[in-house]
Formats: sequence, C-alpha cells, structure tokens
Amino acid sequence: NSSVGDILSQLGSYSLKEPFNMVLSGKNGYLNEEIKVMNGTEPLLTVSVIISPIKMEINNIGVVIVLRDVSNERNLYHHLLHTEKLTAIGEMVSGIAHEINNPLAGVIGMAQLLQLEQGLPDQAKKKIEKIYFYAERVKRIIQNLLTFARTHNTEKSMINLNESIEQTFELIEHNMKLGNVEVIKHMGIELPDIIADKYQLQQVFFNIMNNAYQ
Repeated sequence: NSSVGDILSQLGSYSLKEPFNMVLSGKNGYLNEEIKVMNGTEPLLTVSVIISPIKMEINNIGVVIVLRDVSNERNLYHHLLHTEKLTAIGEMVSGIAHEINNPLAGVIGMAQLLQLEQGLPDQAKKKIEKIYFYAERVKRIIQNLLTFARTHNTEKSMINLNESIEQTFELIEHNMKLGNVEVIKHMGIELPDIIADKYQLQQVFFNIMNNAYQ
C-alpha cells in the first residue's frame, strides 16, 4: 500500500479542491469515489477518496479527507471474477463435450463397420475413411478440451514438448483458420522429455498461442 504522500504525488491532474468545496458548502453530503491514476495508457494505482464534513451544530466547519490505495484489493477482486468466469466456462465446456461425445462415438463406430464391408467402390471407401479420420480428430479435440477445462491438482510427470504443443494447438487451430492466420511449424527434433505438470504446461502454451493470434 502507498502512503498518503505517495498517493497525493500520483494524483496528477485530479484536484481535490472542487469536491472539497462541494462537501464543505453542503452541496454534497459527502463524497465516496475511486480514482484510477494512469501512467500514460497503463493504470498505475486505484485510489479510494472519501470526503466527509465536520459539523458544528448545523454548519460545516471543515472536512475529513481519507485517501487509500486500494489497487491490490481491486486487482484481487478482478482476479476472483476472472477465476469464477473461467470455472463457469470450464463447466459449460465439459457439459457440451459430453453431449457431443455420445453421438460422435456412434459416428466412429458406424464408420468402422462400414470399413469392414466387402465390395464397396473405391470412392465410397475414401469417403468413409474421411468420415472416420475427421470424427477421430473431433474426438481428440474434445478430449483436449475436457482436459483443459477441468481443475487439476499439480502432478509432475515426463512430458514430450512436441506432443504437448500439438495437443494445445488443436484447441486454437480453428480460430486461426477463421482469422486467415497461417501457422508454420518448426518443431524441435529429438527434444528431451521434461518433468513438468502437463496441464499447467498446456495452459502456458495456450496463452502464448492465443496472445500471438490476437
């Protein structure tokens, strides 16, 4: 937290004179507001300003001004809101994914049965192979989504970086195609496995990819 002197030095163009006079004159009973102090386009701190009158009988004879740096409180509040939102999205994704998985299993099963049929024309076989290939791809993406959306305890294991990047990329690949973004992959050859938490690592890769896309 900042001292009062630090806060006053950062208030910049914000003047306490007008709200001071409004409360002192009785035009405003009191003032309670928050000010965002900016450093160019970046927020520097959030200041709570409370101005209350000091009364003598029916007249205001002065005011009490309380300045408080509430930046940490506001940051924590927004972080909690963001966490709650992510939790809600994760629950929604899990529900949708499970709903898709059931009919998708039927599509994959039927495609496998059709592949066993004898005497099918080559063109039909190719179409069935495509159905099976894309259905398996959707299944893999859904599994990645479920893995990504769930809350996990930290658990370290041996991780293949290339596999982790590929699995994460599948989650954002469609958005990149819609945005006409071309991705050129240069995966490392013979990278050693590392010991890490699989889900935290995927979160890092997803954030990097998403930031680059945006």
